[in-house]
Amino acid sequence: MAKFLLLIAVFIVAYVVIRNGAQRRGAGQNQSPPGTEDMVRCKVCGIHLPRSESLTSEGEIFCSEEHQRIAKK
Repeated sequence: MAKFLLLIAVFIVAYVVIRNGAQRRGAGQNQSPPGTEDMVRCKVCGIHLPRSESLTSEGEIFCSEEHQRIAKK
């Protein structure tokens, strides 16, 4: 009987440890890792590029000056 109770206790402890580990991993998934940035999409061609490499005009995002000119026409 003691072995049975010990086995149940081991399963309960393992369950709690695994559950707490999953909660910790899940909490950090919504945060971006350091050194990353948002990706944006060009209005003309649809290519995705980092926000720092894009051009913005009147709230629209472009991958190049040429696409910016095309959109203004």
